[in-house]
Amino acid sequence: MLDKRLGWYWRITWTVTSPLVLFIIFIFAMLDQKDPLKYGKYVYPGWAVGIGWAITLFVMLQIPFWAAVSIYRAPGNTFLQKLRRAMRPSPAWGPSDASLKDQWKVATGQTAP
Repeated sequence: MLDKRLGWYWRITWTVTSPLVLFIIFIFAMLDQKDPLKYGKYVYPGWAVGIGWAITLFVMLQIPFWAAVSIYRAPGNTFLQKLRRAMRPSPAWGPSDASLKDQWKVATGQTAP
């Protein structure tokens, strides 16, 4: 996008550090959960808290689940080949409008002008 390759710091931060820190925060939030959960004098029932955590887990597990599906479906013989292929954009990626797609291909060097 910027015609610059990111440095090692940003690649590690975005791929390892940030997801790990968010996961740790989530785990500590689960462990720090007070029983019973209250708002003023109202005490929430256990099933309501359970539904809240189930929704949270459902949302949080979407990214790793679909990443695993993408890696599984990618062509290749080894896990590393599948992982590399899953990280690449598909050949159909780009503008959906045909004239814009032609301009985009010329701009990105995929076809001659």
